[in-house]
Amino acid sequence: MISSILLLTGAFVAWLAFKFGYGLHRNIALAKSTGLPYQVVPINPINNVTQAFRFIWLPIWKLLVPKKYWEDVVAVCEYNWQFRKQFEPFANMGQNILIASPTILMLHTADPEFIHQVTSRREDFPKPTEHYKILSMFGHNIVTTEGAVWRMHRKVTSPSFNEKNSALVFKAAIDQAQGMTDYWLRTQKNGSFHTVEHDTMSLALNIISYVGFGLRLVWPGQPLPADADARTIKYASFEPPSKHTLTFSESISGILEHLLPLLLTPSLVLNNVPLRVFKEAKEARENYELYMEEFLREKVQDVRRGDKDIGMDIMGSLVATSYQDGQGGKAGIQLKDSEIIGNAFIMFLAGHETTANVMHFSMLELANNPAAQRRLQQDIDTILGPDSDPATWNYEEKISSMQGSMLGAIMNETLRVMPPVMEVPKKTTPTKAQTSSQPSLLAGTAEQDHGCAR
Repeated sequence: MISSILLLTGAFVAWLAFKFGYGLHRNIALAKSTGLPYQVVPINPINNVTQAFRFIWLPIWKLLVPKKYWEDVVAVCEYNWQFRKQFEPFANMGQNILIASPTILMLHTADPEFIHQVTSRREDFPKPTEHYKILSMFGHNIVTTEGAVWRMHRKVTSPSFNEKNSALVFKAAIDQAQGMTDYWLRTQKNGSFHTVEHDTMSLALNIISYVGFGLRLVWPGQPLPADADARTIKYASFEPPSKHTLTFSESISGILEHLLPLLLTPSLVLNNVPLRVFKEAKEARENYELYMEEFLREKVQDVRRGDKDIGMDIMGSLVATSYQDGQGGKAGIQLKDSEIIGNAFIMFLAGHETTANVMHFSMLELANNPAAQRRLQQDIDTILGPDSDPATWNYEEKISSMQGSMLGAIMNETLRVMPPVMEVPKKTTPTKAQTSSQPSLLAGTAEQDHGCAR
């Protein structure tokens, strides 16, 4: 019995060694065929399991292999290297970092022209949808799909994003910023702040809730609008409504705060292991799902009555695809309820946390740079007037001036230094090599090739 187990174990190890050895040889050959300088890494550096155990294999690799073979490339094998190292690896190795490992041939690039080509040629460089499956927690959506299915989701969601709605975002941002500063004046007795992280998250959430979904959220201590209807009271309340244990804001904040446990932890573990983080994540998910199901039913009724919400009305557009006129949906497109809720989740996720982070880091940088802060204030006074009423500020009249001033400069510099999205992962198809107009730049043909445009 023991000899049989040993034999099977030996055979499995031999097969694994052959597979990894052959894969590494194959990917090195492909790397050489590109004409680009390449680096060899003994294991797939972007695999989740690999990252989790990097504290084991990275020291072993450094110990067993001469320093010249890992000295530069080890930087892009570390966790969160884009934030920690920023452009340093590209400065050391060039704008294109080609990595060959036993299971993947991967290219990191900081070449603007090549990034443009990869991101604009969707058919040639599709998304690696297998890496986006975790974002299908509430249903398939525009981020987790590709090809014809992606085009269907895009056709439904894209009309909401236009210049007219940008003006509404501008107005809502002013209203919510005033609510935030009023909240600060009421709660900050000594005039100092330890952090603005949670407040910028609330600011972004309130804006996208109002503009994208017609939900009017307010700041603690701020009264609801005089004309608030039952739906507004339900979603803006600071007390959980019937059947809920969290408010709407708390459920979304909880989802985002515990996003990694929710995305990476199996349901069996999440639902049964009595850890506080799992309990909080589970409670946030259950409350959010219930809110979205209720909101979906309310929007179905709105669409069937012909009502239209303010602003972008993303949820209304999604619901109309399946429920308008009671048949077939709009333009022959029909989304499942889970896909409607999945797209709503992505809109909250993509529009909420990314925007909040940009505002958060902008405030931190301004606090650390008083001279830039003074220049910003001068430009604001020049463009908008030092004593003008924010309610009179007009988006169409002021947007060009703002983009060409310190306002635009600060936003662009924050996006450059601390971008909310560090990589745009793409891959090549297994049957077709993809070429670039950049000299000597070729994306390989291996089935698991994966290019990360940065």
